[in-house]
Amino acid sequence: MEYIYNHENLILRYLVYIKKLEIYGFKSFGFKNTVLHLNNGLVAVTGPNGSGKSNILDAIMFALGENSPKLLRVDKFQSLFHDSENSSHRLVRVNLSFDNSDRGIPIDIDTVSMSREMEGETGESQYYLNGKKVSKNTMLELLEIIVAVPSKLNIVQQGMITRISELNSEERRKIIEDIVGLSYFDDKKSESIKQLDESDRRLEVALARMDEIKKRINELEAERNDQLRYTFIESQLKKFKAIKYSNKIRYLKSEIDNRSKLLGTNESNLNALSKTRDELRKEIEEIEQEKSSFMSRVDASNKLKAQIDTKLTNVIYQIEREKAVTKEAQLRMTSLEERLTFIQSEGRKIEIELENSSKVLLDKKSITEKKQSHLAQLKNDLETLNIRIDEISGHVDRNRKLMDRLFQKKSRLVEISSRLNILIARFEEQKKFYINKINENNPTIEIMKRSLNDKEAKLRDSAMHMCYSELDTEKKLINDLRNKSEIYSNEIHLYKNTVNKVQKFAMPYEEKYSVAVQLSNEDFAIADLIKDSQDFKILGMVRDLIKYDDVYKKAVFAAAKDWMKCCIVPTVNEMIRLASYIKEKNLPCLKIISSELLSSLIKEHIVLKDHDFIGKLADLVQSSIPNLVDFIFGNVLVVRNSKTAYDLSNQGYKCVTISGELFEPYASSLSLEFGSKISDLTHEIILNESIGSLLENSHILSTYLANKKAELEKIIKDISNKELRIRGLETLVTEKRITVNHLNEVTASLKNEIDNLEAMNRNLSGEITAIDTELTKNKKRDNIVSSSLVNNSKNIQYIVNDKIDKELSELTYKKNEILRKIENREIELREIITSTTSLENGINAAGERKNEILSEKESLEAEQIERRGQKQIAGQKLEQLEKELICLREEEQKIIDVSGDSYSILQNYEKQIKTLDDKERYLDKEINGIEKESIAIKKDISNFTVQESQAMNDLMWLGFKELLEGEISDVDILILELTKEYDELKTRLNLLAHETYVQVIDGYRDMSTRKNYLENERNSIVLFINEIDIEKKDVFMDAFKKVDDDIRKTFSEIAGGSAYLQIENEDIFSGGLSYLVQFQGKPPRESTSLSGGEKTMAATVFLLALQSLKPSPFYLMDEVDAHLDAQNTERLSKIMVERSSGSQILMVTLKESTVAKATQIFGIYSKSGQSQMVHYKNPDNVPLAQIKTSE
Repeated sequence: MEYIYNHENLILRYLVYIKKLEIYGFKSFGFKNTVLHLNNGLVAVTGPNGSGKSNILDAIMFALGENSPKLLRVDKFQSLFHDSENSSHRLVRVNLSFDNSDRGIPIDIDTVSMSREMEGETGESQYYLNGKKVSKNTMLELLEIIVAVPSKLNIVQQGMITRISELNSEERRKIIEDIVGLSYFDDKKSESIKQLDESDRRLEVALARMDEIKKRINELEAERNDQLRYTFIESQLKKFKAIKYSNKIRYLKSEIDNRSKLLGTNESNLNALSKTRDELRKEIEEIEQEKSSFMSRVDASNKLKAQIDTKLTNVIYQIEREKAVTKEAQLRMTSLEERLTFIQSEGRKIEIELENSSKVLLDKKSITEKKQSHLAQLKNDLETLNIRIDEISGHVDRNRKLMDRLFQKKSRLVEISSRLNILIARFEEQKKFYINKINENNPTIEIMKRSLNDKEAKLRDSAMHMCYSELDTEKKLINDLRNKSEIYSNEIHLYKNTVNKVQKFAMPYEEKYSVAVQLSNEDFAIADLIKDSQDFKILGMVRDLIKYDDVYKKAVFAAAKDWMKCCIVPTVNEMIRLASYIKEKNLPCLKIISSELLSSLIKEHIVLKDHDFIGKLADLVQSSIPNLVDFIFGNVLVVRNSKTAYDLSNQGYKCVTISGELFEPYASSLSLEFGSKISDLTHEIILNESIGSLLENSHILSTYLANKKAELEKIIKDISNKELRIRGLETLVTEKRITVNHLNEVTASLKNEIDNLEAMNRNLSGEITAIDTELTKNKKRDNIVSSSLVNNSKNIQYIVNDKIDKELSELTYKKNEILRKIENREIELREIITSTTSLENGINAAGERKNEILSEKESLEAEQIERRGQKQIAGQKLEQLEKELICLREEEQKIIDVSGDSYSILQNYEKQIKTLDDKERYLDKEINGIEKESIAIKKDISNFTVQESQAMNDLMWLGFKELLEGEISDVDILILELTKEYDELKTRLNLLAHETYVQVIDGYRDMSTRKNYLENERNSIVLFINEIDIEKKDVFMDAFKKVDDDIRKTFSEIAGGSAYLQIENEDIFSGGLSYLVQFQGKPPRESTSLSGGEKTMAATVFLLALQSLKPSPFYLMDEVDAHLDAQNTERLSKIMVERSSGSQILMVTLKESTVAKATQIFGIYSKSGQSQMVHYKNPDNVPLAQIKTSE
């Protein structure tokens, strides 16, 4: 970078720019190498429409790595190739050469070349840096350092200005966010919000759980309290009830005693009172007669006296009325005098207060005037400081912008230096590692070669054929022995199974035969006869010749169990012959029946009418032998139950129940059959001889089996010996084979290892050479970057040492001090004004109160005069009424004197009669009362006795045998309230409440600890999110201020009007940015509501301001002035010239005023379907019309 200082501003000039552009086969440029030599500053590209001038900018974008067909203005990537019929020339190559004198690109050469090639066959792109093939990412990293990647705002294509002009407020905000990279903050915030949501969910679960536990605690606490209260109330109720019953019993006892004493006293008094009443009645009759005679004489004088009494009453009433009026007037006059005295004292106090308040008010007004004059002086000083601050703030802002650019450059250089240092350290470490590896490999190779020779010698000495032949012979012998062993094993297994089956089969028969021998019953005879059954013409056994229903099985067995093994023969002769044979053979007992004798059997018919009688048993059993069932069962009756069987047996019948109970006639005996079986060992006896023969043969087979086992054991022993021999031979062979294989593997491995190590050494030597080259190159680049950092730091230090910042800080401090003083003075002034207003209000209120007191005083004085007149009038009337009262009293006294004696006599009679009547009535009342009281006392005594007994029983039921002492009042009320509470608690009582309460409280404490931890975690996340928002807002506001300042300055210079950005909402990121523009002579309007040319001008200024956020060494602009009129084009071109002093601007334009201001002009025209170019240097800014075109 190069810095030029002109005493007013420090201009930053980037020296990295596009020095040369080479195009081959790209779009309208044919298959020839088109070269553009470009200078720094404003470069204009012009020409007729369709000539291909915009393709120059597309070629630069292509070389910088752009892969979007839309941005390269083609429908597909293949359209980038020049239209030519010769497919062998389908190649696109664009080369950019950058001037790198300031080492902005961290490569230690003055010119850096970046190329991109694309072949038509594959469509793949190759990237080259200084002629060396590199990856696209490597090239983009270098471009990122100088802010020249194609995706930034340094490339302005056709239509981009229009799109910017149509941006709404929110899109303007988002484009600034994208430039300064606020998405980083959004990502951090999104992740933090996710963590916050998880924390909130965990906290919500914890709080919900705590609420549930708390609710449960409240419930349990209430239940626990109810449980404790219930127990307490239960004990208290018993106690209070016992006290109540004790008090009641004591009270009842005392009442019974009192009532008994009172009853005795009443009886004695009743007798005395009855005698006295009789004497009084006689005396009353005598006095009544004397009174009647005297009354007739007194009636005449009483009429006159009644008239005088009426007049006296009226006069006395009027006198009392006038006295009341006089007294009321006197009291009101006293009250009025007291109120007047109080009003006069209050009036004097108000006058003193008004005088003092007026003096204080005058003092405060004078202080207010002084404060206002001092405040005006401070505001004048503040205005002077603001003017001075405004004068130097412009210079400070320029220094700050320059510092921002220098720090951006320094950060990029530091990053590049760090990468280079890491790369150099990595290369040196690799080189050191490779050298050590080679030094380690060389002695290893020598050792491996010596070991290889030894292994090959051992391999030649090994012999395997003798061991293999001996092993094969032994294997053949052991196979023969194994075949023979298998044959023997099969035979032994077969014989062994046969012996086991014989023994298993014969054992049950032997056991049954032994049982039959022990019994020695008819089964032996039956078995012997069955062998010769045809000779004796035996028809069968009874058990085999009869049939019956299973329901009657027990009855049949009970009635004919002894006949079941009886033999049936056809004739009597056969029966005798069979008996002789049994006797001759000395066989056990046997029963024999001749069917010939059965034919003469007489059947007996029995008819019984009984519900439990089933029938004759012979009718329920069937047989093929005629009369056999009648012979065996003919006289047996079948009934349902034992009771019926017993009754019929007593009548001489033989009866059996269906459950197997057999009753002999006349109940002589009873036998029971509950499911026994008939033993049949005949078959076992017959098979006894065959079983014996079978057992004898099995013993012979067992002997043969033992001999075979001995031979098999000998063969197995031979096999074991052979196997040991074979295992020894196999071990020997295996060891030799392993040894040989190991030798072969080790030999091959050693050869491979030697080859690999030698190849590794060769590769490592080549890598060391390459690393040395890279180290030299990177160290040179590091030196260049370090020198750039030193220069950059010097420039930063120069700006830091500028005293203008110090002056601005001092002025700002003074300004803050003045503002603080102004604020303090204003606060004091407001306080004085407030107190002054309060004093004025107090003075006004005191004046009003004074007027009220004066008016009240006047009304009180008038009322005082009125009350004094009322008092005088009432006094005069009172004197007249008292004179009239004296006259009436004198007349009344005369009448009294005349009739005084008669009245006294009459009064004496009345008094005597009344006295006697009172005594009589009193005696009657006393007698009646005593009689009633006696009846009530007797009833009370009876009731109290019953109540005492009941109360004593209740006391003992409560568990108290003696009376309790207690002086508690209102025991009944306490018992009533406690009983009510007791019944209420009983309905909701939980006897496990206390135990459960303790457990739940412990769980709540644990959950509370968990909740506190989750709240702290959530608060830390919220704090982190707030810090992210603050940092994001600060970064955005810095960028916003920078863009807004640039818009204000640039628009004022271009259009002479004003334009600025305005934040719509207090919450910056929930709204957008309004872009307000005011051209000269027009009102301010939003940029989207401007006319076409004005909208283009406003959008261009906004674009230039956005570019100032991250300055680029070069800019590509495609017809950005297309929609501007001549005046606005002229203004825009001036701004472009100014901006080109710090950056290279390559601008495609058709406007003559813009071309005239360019330092270099390229004219593009079409010829034979290819773009052609002319070049003109224009250092003197000659108008386009005066330039002669030459190819």
